Amino acid sequence: MKLNVIPTKFRTTSEAGKHATESWAQLNELKSNIARQLTFRYGNDLNEDSVRFAVNEADAFAATLPYPLLLFPTLAEEKVLKASQWAEKQRQISIFGWREAA
Repeated sequence: MKLNVIPTKFRTTSEAGKHATESWAQLNELKSNIARQLTFRYGNDLNEDSVRFAVNEADAFAATLPYPLLLFPTLAEEKVLKASQWAEKQRQISIFGWREAA
């Protein structure tokens, strides 16, 4: 039985490290851009730290999925939207009390 072997170019350690560093930088740039856009959109309801926390949670969840970069922006927006809704509910509770806010 003859095996068909396809020659493959493997990256050296330095090339792989450079690629990983570039990918990491691109991911951080994407996270920053998304966080900036969502802070602008939901800035009245949430502070920048809350938006970044939600974006980091979305990133962590997206990393467990088969196509993280495809799903990350939508997950980040959903997380920030839910955080905004939660913050609004908390404001209503603090103003009107928990019975009227429900």
